[in-house]
Amino acid sequence: MKNKQILALVLGAFLVVSACRKETACEQPTGIQGEWVWKKSVGGFGGWTLTPESEMKTQTLKIDDIFYEEYVNDSLILRVEYDLDIRDEVFFGTNQYLVLETGTEYAAKVEDQKLELYELCFDCFTHYYERK
Repeated sequence: MKNKQILALVLGAFLVVSACRKETACEQPTGIQGEWVWKKSVGGFGGWTLTPESEMKTQTLKIDDIFYEEYVNDSLILRVEYDLDIRDEVFFGTNQYLVLETGTEYAAKVEDQKLELYELCFDCFTHYYERK
């Protein structure tokens, strides 16, 4: 009887470990929630391209169901609540708008583990992120 219990435990442990190593990994998240790493920002009157290398800083966004957080060089610089609005107009190729409680709004486009945030003003910047 004891051998059967040990065999059952070993078999159970093997099944758990092998299930975690399957080639068909867990599905990638698809919504705006998650952790995002800044890749570049493009815009302004001069059409500038800003990158982590040119600005000598890293920037990360963490977005959960309630909070929008910005980190620069791993230091939290902003933590606010947000709403994700779905609007009738489709501008910037999206109808989703990230509205921060500070009043800042971005048109938000999520596609293929990439996030684009468009500032809502004339000749402003578009910020490009990739899911971490």
